[in-house]
Amino acid sequence: MLLVGGPVLAESSYKLVWFRTDWCPWSAKMKPSVEKFTSEHRVESVQVNLDQTDSAVYRQYSKYNPRSAVPYLVLLDSKGKVVRSWDRYVTLEDLESALR
Repeated sequence: MLLVGGPVLAESSYKLVWFRTDWCPWSAKMKPSVEKFTSEHRVESVQVNLDQTDSAVYRQYSKYNPRSAVPYLVLLDSKGKVVRSWDRYVTLEDLESALR
């Protein structure tokens, strides 16, 4: 168990779905924050490359980003319910605030 801002979170109780592309400079800038967040808080990370619309990952998660915004992040709880979403560049602090 991991204590984060009060609630006790089970390992992989959250999933961060990150819609990105290789050509988006904001996606590249966010990578260190996303990696640190998912590592430190034991959040499962799913990267969805919007340039690969024929992939199984895209088909599974595209419903969470109907406008195909980039960058776009969605934090899901263990039941697949959206906890928070961002349609902009996010910092580590932005991501951590969703767990409080």
